[in-house]
Amino acid sequence: MKKRIKLIVVIAAYLFFASYVFADENWRVEFDNLCGKTEETMTMKAEELKDLIDRCDKLRPVIEKSENPQKQLFLKRLEKCRNLFVYMLEVKVSQ
Repeated sequence: MKKRIKLIVVIAAYLFFASYVFADENWRVEFDNLCGKTEETMTMKAEELKDLIDRCDKLRPVIEKSENPQKQLFLKRLEKCRNLFVYMLEVKVSQ
């Protein structure tokens, strides 16, 4: 009986903490997708760049809420990616 209770507690704890891991993984996928687009900015249209900027703005609060110990690093990198998108949008609009 005690082994069964321990097993249930272990499974419940795993499921509880797994949700944090998967939630962390979800924003990482979006982060990698966004910052992976920086090399393509020269060929993007203005609408695509605006979409990327909006996605960066939506992702920032998610990263800020994260428990990841490296979140400051990710926030700084996201800011740099966003700044590049903004710069390229300004260049495209001014042409």
